[in-house]
Amino acid sequence: MSAVNSLDYSRFDHLDSDSDSDEDSFQDHPKTADIEQIMSKMLVGQGGPGPDSTSQTEGFYRIPSQIKIHPKDHSAPAWEHMPSSVFRMMHTQELYGFGRPDYPETPERQFVHILMKRKQKQLAAQLPSVEPLFKQDMLLDIQLENVKPRVWRRFRVSGAITLRTLQDKVIAPVMGWVRNYHGYQFFDRTDGAAWGPEDSNAIDMMHMAMNGFDFLDDRKTRLAEVLQKPGDEMGYMYDMGDHWMHDIRLVSLYPAEESTGRCQVVDGAMACPPEDSRGCSGMGNRAYQEFLDEVLAAKDSRCQRNYYKLCDEVSTALNYDDKIYAPKAFSVEETQAGIAAAFRSRASVSHGSKQFNVPIAPFGPGAFASKAEKGTKNTINCTGHSFLQETISTRRDKGDNTLCAECGNPNNLKLCSGCKKIRFCGTGCQKIAWKAWHRKECLATQAARSKDAAPKP
Repeated sequence: MSAVNSLDYSRFDHLDSDSDSDEDSFQDHPKTADIEQIMSKMLVGQGGPGPDSTSQTEGFYRIPSQIKIHPKDHSAPAWEHMPSSVFRMMHTQELYGFGRPDYPETPERQFVHILMKRKQKQLAAQLPSVEPLFKQDMLLDIQLENVKPRVWRRFRVSGAITLRTLQDKVIAPVMGWVRNYHGYQFFDRTDGAAWGPEDSNAIDMMHMAMNGFDFLDDRKTRLAEVLQKPGDEMGYMYDMGDHWMHDIRLVSLYPAEESTGRCQVVDGAMACPPEDSRGCSGMGNRAYQEFLDEVLAAKDSRCQRNYYKLCDEVSTALNYDDKIYAPKAFSVEETQAGIAAAFRSRASVSHGSKQFNVPIAPFGPGAFASKAEKGTKNTINCTGHSFLQETISTRRDKGDNTLCAECGNPNNLKLCSGCKKIRFCGTGCQKIAWKAWHRKECLATQAARSKDAAPKP
């Protein structure tokens, strides 16, 4: 048996069909966003040969014509201490990419990119039917999967918001996660399609080989293109390393005449878990459940010393940097204030995400500052023995990925004629913002612009 046939490529067989029925191939893909099930179906293969696959060699089906396989690509022995996807990536990294025109991508990425193109075609075809939902508000529930007591939030948001802006300016502050710190993905529960920040340089993006290999650009898809009717669900995973898994469910749709586009926190319970699973014995939902069981039991005991010890350790996490962690803490008012602050800020620069730099010599923080590109600036904060660096935007947000700076409405936005930095959905919101917070900022921006435009002596 040749080396090229020593891999099980049966998972690609249905892609070799040129018939129209091939467009329905998504029906054969996972019905859940659970990462392990998606990866097992994509990497191991479930289902058997495609309809026109007849040849078989020692249990391995023929390779579809769309997938280009390097002649030296063969199965690598498994290692029980490493995920198979990572071990395969290490085994084949010298065969694909790195400027090789004949084999620019691994078979897995080729497979995923074929599915991505089909999903894009599907989204384009359904756009006329979902565009009316862009004018309607949605009531959403988001919760951590399989964690009790339930860690959840309920909020109202426009169906026109893009997935990128939903994550950056709504979900992150609503749940309590840090903006622009980790990678993430949204999942369509009907076919396993994924969206994420394709331009992100977050440290955990190194784990893409264990998280589906690639995803659609979340700046180009709106919420109503994924959720259309009450009961529809989508998955959301925060942190590609820790895997904080969330369910997002559409509770109800508001009629267009009752929709304002305003983003509003309605209800919720329990505090957000710690960033980087700080204080937990493991990572992600399961480890946090074990931590919750321990910390709540300690609080109910007569001696609460262990309770305060556990809470103090979690309080060192980045999302609790300025406050004390309490497992049952949640406030609608504080959460609403958090998303209001996000509305007023610029969109996060994904390719300049928050990253810690730890010096090996007593250099100042400036030693780690890279030159900022036009329209951005680098910020550096000292955190003990390390420096937290992030690139932030100084430009106004792009139209499709911004919100009204006062209420969070993504529709009918107009640029402030004074500062020309932020947008409002109408004069009502602009007047409220002017009195509450925007006046000083706007006048300062105008003064700086006039100073820059003045002729220099």
